[in-house]
Amino acid sequence: MSAKFKLAAVLALSLPVFASLVHSARAADTVRVGLAAVYPAYAIPYAANELGFYKEKNLDVQITQFRGGPATQEALASGAIDISTIAPGAAALAIAKGVQEKIVALSVPPTPQGWYILVPTASSIKSMAELKGKTVGVTQKGSLTDFWVQRAAAKAGITVQAIPLGAPAVMPALKAKQVDAAILWPIFSYKGLPARL
Repeated sequence: MSAKFKLAAVLALSLPVFASLVHSARAADTVRVGLAAVYPAYAIPYAANELGFYKEKNLDVQITQFRGGPATQEALASGAIDISTIAPGAAALAIAKGVQEKIVALSVPPTPQGWYILVPTASSIKSMAELKGKTVGVTQKGSLTDFWVQRAAAKAGITVQAIPLGAPAVMPALKAKQVDAAILWPIFSYKGLPARL
């Protein structure tokens, strides 16, 4: 696909919107799609492929799984992919930092539904305001976890220290009291709530 026809955009894919985008594609076009993470909403490109939607439009859709939003952003900025699926907040964070991209469709809510900043049950911290100056474990700098923590801190009029730990280490670090609080994707937050950290 020539640079002229590349869609250099962040696309939180939805089938109806993506179908309308590919409808006008030229025969035998290759579209390189980057997925930011294993996440239910990001399964849409795989489902569309399995259901034959791309083949119907004579498209060669190449799907690449990345390790988070920052890696996906780098691939998009470098031209290694044409379209990426990342959450709106991660796209907004990248755009605010000067990355030349735009959101053209949504398939996930633009609000932090299911995202929780967790503290251990025994913690004296009971509100966001009480996290002022404290450490909050995030997956990585520039990630969606980092975005939501910074947004919540700004809304509370405070600053916090986001500590990039990598997704597998976030909850263990919270349990070991290496950070004061932590945030993860909704499914992992939901698992943490009943665990009574």
